[in-house]
Amino acid sequence: MKKSVTIFSLLITLAGCQPPRDASRFISAEISSDGQTGIFVYKREVFYPGSMGLFFSGTPPVYLIDQNVIGTYDISSGKVRVLYRKDNEEWMPGGDFDIHSVFGNKALLAEGGQRRDYGEHDVKHYLLDLKTANLVPLSLKEDLAARGRDFGYYYLVDEKGTLIFVNKALPDAYKTSATEEIWLRRASGEYARISEVPSGSEGYYNFKDNEVHFYSAAQHAYMIYNLDTKVFRRGNPHDIPYRTYDQVIGFRVDDHGSPQPQIGRKIEGSWRYEEARIDTKSL
Repeated sequence: MKKSVTIFSLLITLAGCQPPRDASRFISAEISSDGQTGIFVYKREVFYPGSMGLFFSGTPPVYLIDQNVIGTYDISSGKVRVLYRKDNEEWMPGGDFDIHSVFGNKALLAEGGQRRDYGEHDVKHYLLDLKTANLVPLSLKEDLAARGRDFGYYYLVDEKGTLIFVNKALPDAYKTSATEEIWLRRASGEYARISEVPSGSEGYYNFKDNEVHFYSAAQHAYMIYNLDTKVFRRGNPHDIPYRTYDQVIGFRVDDHGSPQPQIGRKIEGSWRYEEARIDTKSL
């Protein structure tokens, strides 16, 4: 019996003596609003796998490289441009960037995971200028909390960096029946409340041509708010835009990452995908 346990322990120990594993992959990808540019996050990840041991005596993985690379891919020419690189020193392994949305030359990014300093899960937000590669941190959660609002859903609606939030009051954040409100954050950092909307009203609001289309619970009517003129006018429920219906070019990765992003083209109502050809060694 003692001999069997010794051999078993030796096999488990040897299983941990493996060469470094390269798990690098594309973890996020989105298409620009004009369909000409794909924006991606490449996760460069190389580590020694952890080992199992008896009575929780195994070893955790040891990371040699843990880095996020953000870049653009020209759909027509295949040209790649690296905009930003960041070694992961703030988050536990698995802390990554994610591309939330893209509009014109602006991309809204989220970075999150489990923090190394105090162990809690957290998320940060940034606005990335695709021309200058300037990455600007945004204090969105803190700003909304100061106004008594939870984070809710959020959208990038123009290339100035204007954001729209649909959220609830902080005390009602987890109440499914609680009324929601549409809030606006302009590129200057100014916040403004637009309107109250019914709970669970996603599908009854959307954005197009610098305007917010929504159903107003207070006025019992469909309304349109122009972001430039700050003027409300009556709308038509049949005219609420749906961006995804208009898309003919896509850029995506699988849920758990992909060796290459996939370029989608909508042909006769059906999507057809092919892999991009990005030289990951040059990223």
